[in-house]
Amino acid sequence: ILTPSYFYCTSNRDTDTQTLHAILATLDETPAWQGANIVLKPGISADGKDTFVYNRSGTPLKIDAAKQAAGFEIQDPQTAERHFRRLASSQARAGIIIQPYIKGGVEGEYSLTFFEDQCGYAIRKPIAVRGDNSRLRQVVPLADLPPKMLDFSQHAIQTMGRFYEAGAITRARVDLFLEDGVPVLCELECVDPNSNFRVLRDKPNKSSQEHQLLATIFEQYAALIINRIEAMKQMGHPE
Repeated sequence: ILTPSYFYCTSNRDTDTQTLHAILATLDETPAWQGANIVLKPGISADGKDTFVYNRSGTPLKIDAAKQAAGFEIQDPQTAERHFRRLASSQARAGIIIQPYIKGGVEGEYSLTFFEDQCGYAIRKPIAVRGDNSRLRQVVPLADLPPKMLDFSQHAIQTMGRFYEAGAITRARVDLFLEDGVPVLCELECVDPNSNFRVLRDKPNKSSQEHQLLATIFEQYAALIINRIEAMKQMGHPE
């Protein structure tokens, strides 16, 4: 399943009269959006920075006190509108992405790193992450991933690969939630993604298998970079 998303950007906040209220009124005509709490986030962001949840339902969200204090949850429509205008008018952040709030997100997010079309390793972020410390993230053996998650991610990577020449995507990251037992794609990053290398690298008391996995990851990625450089040289690209 893909997360429903609405992308919006304005270059002039004074002349553009589109409002969050008007956008949501239209989106609410479809079941996936109707009455849902709303995520507001920049088009370009990382680790939930400048991301907010507009709580339209009034039902308490499963988030900790620190996130509450940081203003992660918005209940006032005027505050939500203000954040919408600010993010939508940011050219540097590529505008705003509006999404229905997925309850599976508070149970933790999975990040799968791929080298070309093969998954190298998986990371699980803790519950309701928003700019968390990477030390809270954990390596998940591929065999322990929820059912269908690896196959779904593999299919997403292979589908993306059809738009590029062979070997063009050396490294990618697929982020997913689990909603009622079904994998939900929230991000697929193909351009210099944060691949959570340091989660495994900095893990204390690594087993011999984990040391070997770490060495294999770096060897595999280095080989892909070398192969890609050679391929680009053959296509006439300068070094």
